[in-house]
Amino acid sequence: MRHSLVLESENVRLEPLSESNLDAVRASGNHSAIWDYTFQTNPFQTAETTGVWFRAAVEAPGVQAFAIRDTRSGQVAGSTRFFEIDGANRKLEIGWTFHAPHFWRTHVNTESKYLLLRHAFEAMDYVRVQFKAEAINRRSHAAILRLGATHEGTLRSFRIRPDGELRDVGIYSIVADEWPMVKERLLAFAMAGIIS
Repeated sequence: MRHSLVLESENVRLEPLSESNLDAVRASGNHSAIWDYTFQTNPFQTAETTGVWFRAAVEAPGVQAFAIRDTRSGQVAGSTRFFEIDGANRKLEIGWTFHAPHFWRTHVNTESKYLLLRHAFEAMDYVRVQFKAEAINRRSHAAILRLGATHEGTLRSFRIRPDGELRDVGIYSIVADEWPMVKERLLAFAMAGIIS
């Protein structure tokens, strides 16, 4: 769904995904290496597939999609979303996240996740934030664990790729009682220049 939420830190700005930043988001995501270990193929190969991806991101209910801007360089680094937003149970998922390869293992992921988690736990007063990652995607698993999330298990044959391959998916979460410790961890990472 379209929204107006902007989240900012010293080095990262999460701005609503829109027509005005779509070309930059497409450029950041149009790298085959990003999609090798995900459940989908590169959605940015053509204008048509980009349009399908964009409409799903901004029109789906229970979704708030963002462009991730690295304010150090001014470049759009990628995109991320809140989705499966469930106000009744005060929970949501963070995902559909990607970064251009030259932003991998930089401050961008740590600061983006910090902003999203802070908003979920402090502004929305939610009690659970969930993450998923393909079981074979070791880079994503490691990044989620470095945030301080707990691995809750693996769902077998959870997704089917367009080529028919079955994918297992790992489920992770952070709950409200853990947020103060996770927040302190992420702020310490930022102060020390440690990346996730």
